[in-house]
Amino acid sequence: MKKILLLAALLIGSVSAASAANHRVTVSNFVFTPSTVNAAIGDTITWVFVNGMHTTTSTNIPAGARPWNAPIDVSHTRFRIRVRVAGTYSYQCNFHFAQGMVGTIVVSGESPRQVPATN
Repeated sequence: MKKILLLAALLIGSVSAASAANHRVTVSNFVFTPSTVNAAIGDTITWVFVNGMHTTTSTNIPAGARPWNAPIDVSHTRFRIRVRVAGTYSYQCNFHFAQGMVGTIVVSGESPRQVPATN
């Protein structure tokens, strides 16, 4: 019985991970591209260095979400988070926010990739 439960848990976890998306945000020329990401719970956001010396730093996040503050530069070319709480996340580059280097992640409670069940 334990083996069956373990197998079922592994299969459910695999299906959840397979439906999660990875959203890529490039970091270059004092801009996050795209500046707004629409994601679902379980998706991953990956910031990818192109040029400059930047950070990705959360400034306003939903209750229960984890804050982040990571360098994005020649020595730190990628940073990723998995969003686990629905809501709107605001972030910035700590060096260039005054020049408008800010971004938003809008996380919905349901994955847009799931097909609703029909009766």
